[in-house]
This record gives sequence, structure tokens and C-alpha cells, in this order.
Amino acid sequence: MGTRTHRGHVADHAPLPGALARLLVLMLTLRTAHTGVGNLVGQDLTTLPLTEPEQLIEQLVGCGWLRLPGTAGDLLASRPENATRITVQSLASRAQPS
Repeated sequence: MGTRTHRGHVADHAPLPGALARLLVLMLTLRTAHTGVGNLVGQDLTTLPLTEPEQLIEQLVGCGWLRLPGTAGDLLASRPENATRITVQSLASRAQPS
């Protein structure tokens, strides 16, 4: 999937409205594009111009689009030496062998 394809996927399948939500979804989609699973640290999120990253992450988890092993606060506090494993459900299900 190329970057244009990723942007198109996000535009068509963003689980939340709003430009900031789409920005976060695009970043998470790029991080997990190959298998639906990837690693993330708090700095990945705090460098984005998100006004309420914790709330957006909680909403993505709440609607079932994103899976985390802990809380949104845990993700935001995670550091490179202890990255958080994230799963984007729709991409993970596409990566499963038929």
C-alpha cells in the first residue's frame, strides 16, 4: 500500500470525524500497514499537533478500531526502550491468511 493509498483508505474508513482524528488515524495506519500491528511511543503522539491525544486514542479504542495492551495514558507515557504494541483491527484482519 503506497502513501496515496493509505490516505485514501483513511479518508474512506476513518472511524472518527475531524481533521485531527484523521491525522492520528493516518499515522497509526502507516505504522501498522503491513500486518495491522506496530510499535508506538508517547513521543510519536506528542509531536503531532493533537489538542487531546489521550481522548482521541480512547475513542479509537472505544469504537474497536484500535487495540492497546493498556490505557491511552500508558501509551502516551511509553518510551522508546519500552514501546507499546498497537493493533489496528481492520488492517490486522486483512493481513490474516485466508
